[in-house]
Amino acid sequence: MCPTNFPPVLLSPKVRHHRHFGVKESLHNIAKHAQATEAWRRLKLTPPTLTLTVEDNGHGFQRGATAGKGPDGLGNLEARMEEIGGSFDPQSHAGQAPHTTLIAPLKQDH
Repeated sequence: MCPTNFPPVLLSPKVRHHRHFGVKESLHNIAKHAQATEAWRRLKLTPPTLTLTVEDNGHGFQRGATAGKGPDGLGNLEARMEEIGGSFDPQSHAGQAPHTTLIAPLKQDH
């Protein structure tokens, strides 16, 4: 459910671009690797940041498990968020739903 009175927020084109592709990469990882049957997105606006969490009911992931075997999706997510002054927090623990959290600044000066 989405609030009906969500405040207007302006994101720079660079922040929008990296946030968009960060979410796309998260969903791609779920579709390709997680064997999940459900996924959820959670958006939290807490100025000066916008936090987006993507969660699923799949089997989770192990960071670095694909090292040397092709593109590193988690590494790409981390690099995207760092480039805009944000952060990336991947979490996967036994018995808990795995999730990735993308935190982007609302203001972008570069």
